[in-house]
Amino acid sequence: MVRVKVMVVEDEPPILLSICRLLEACGEDIEIVCRAINGKRALEYLEKYPADIIFSDIKMPVMDGMELAREVHQSFPDTQMFLISGFQEFEFARTAIQYGVKDYLLKPVSGERVHDLLRDSIAVIHRRHDDANRRQLRQIVAGEPLEAYNKLETDFFAALYCEGPFPMAAGVEYTTGRELVPAGQVEDFLAAKGRKPYVVQGHAMAERLVLFTAKSAAEAREEAASLYQYLSEKGQHQITLVYADTPIRDLEELAKRYPQLRGQIHRELYLFHSTFMTDAKSLPYEASYDFTQWSRGMLLALKTGGQDELLASTRKLAHILIHHRILQTQVITLLEKLILGSLSDMLSPRQAGNLIIEIQACVSRAQTPESFAHDLAEVLHEWSKTGPVKEQKLAGFCEKAAEILRARYRENIPMHELAELLGCSAAQLSKKFKEYFGISISEYMNEFRIKLACSMLQQNKDLRIKEIAIDAGFSDQYYFSKVFKKNTGKWPTEYIKEL
Repeated sequence: MVRVKVMVVEDEPPILLSICRLLEACGEDIEIVCRAINGKRALEYLEKYPADIIFSDIKMPVMDGMELAREVHQSFPDTQMFLISGFQEFEFARTAIQYGVKDYLLKPVSGERVHDLLRDSIAVIHRRHDDANRRQLRQIVAGEPLEAYNKLETDFFAALYCEGPFPMAAGVEYTTGRELVPAGQVEDFLAAKGRKPYVVQGHAMAERLVLFTAKSAAEAREEAASLYQYLSEKGQHQITLVYADTPIRDLEELAKRYPQLRGQIHRELYLFHSTFMTDAKSLPYEASYDFTQWSRGMLLALKTGGQDELLASTRKLAHILIHHRILQTQVITLLEKLILGSLSDMLSPRQAGNLIIEIQACVSRAQTPESFAHDLAEVLHEWSKTGPVKEQKLAGFCEKAAEILRARYRENIPMHELAELLGCSAAQLSKKFKEYFGISISEYMNEFRIKLACSMLQQNKDLRIKEIAIDAGFSDQYYFSKVFKKNTGKWPTEYIKEL
């Protein structure tokens, strides 16, 4: 629990001592960081000893409580102020509110009254602290540079989990429509077990970064295993969870750990199989499966180009993956070598690159074995066709697709819905669009939205980043910042400063 820092300002020593005793009796999470005899001395102390809450008398020499409240309101707006008075006046209360004073107490000060005021104030301070930590967690996930990292009040342990396959193709995680266990439910599960939890979306939509308190590495392992079990029972997808078995005491340390945890999931995710592991060591790999017989069948299907034959072959692959633990990276490598080798005489270098991206996307959105088989078969069927599309026809088709995307940029229109409007399959749309524009649909839309955001900022640089993100069609402010940086070379805050 965060210790709330309190300052007491009172020029009469007996009253000062009495108030301090009342505060100390309110609980262990109260820390009296400073005592001052007047408002001027209190302001000097605040520079060295920041306080969350100030209890101050009104009538004091040099600088009284009302002047102190005004200075605190201007210079330390996050500090909550309570005034102590020996009399009750309406005009005083009205002025105090103007200076941001939360409430005031009448002498003699009641312990029950102090306790009630602290209870509400502490709740506000804890929420503010949690919001600050969550904000930095999202910035860490987005890769944003931070000037200073928040310290953690106690030992936390980190876990990273992925629901379903690990997204390896840019943008694919935003179009799958996966139903994930809500982060709020995961936090409630951990909180019910007495943990202090933070759960935020990872770099991709399918990931969640988790921080939780534990007294030891053994307790953390037990809690991580419990979370893994909960997600496996609650979710609709395989769960790959890796946790760090050494404590994290500040968010700067987490910023170094997060890419390591993500890299481990990337290397050790088994398609259609759940896995629980620690970051201390890698899991032993199983003996490689012999795909020779399956490869022969797939090569034959690619030569014929028949959709039924391709579907039968991709279903066999899905069956193998269900019954054997095959790394997702191995599946992608297998498909790339086999398919590119078979179609190499039909593809230009650019087309080959586009096909690799589509293969990665098929694996990255493999929610179920059957959906994976159908998705991969559809992509391969389109690429195995030898009839080239005429340039004029291709241009008209792709420009129409782009026109619809720009008109509906706020909706994140699903690929299959756009394909239906254009009278083609999702795989065919993806292939033609990339061939014509040289970038994927998600990349095209990100560029369009960022240009729109830049235009809005140039017209009104006082707009909040969250407002700009929503107006430009992004549902997540932190993903918007990451895309903005990628497209412009600057974070939104840097871009605004240069306007």
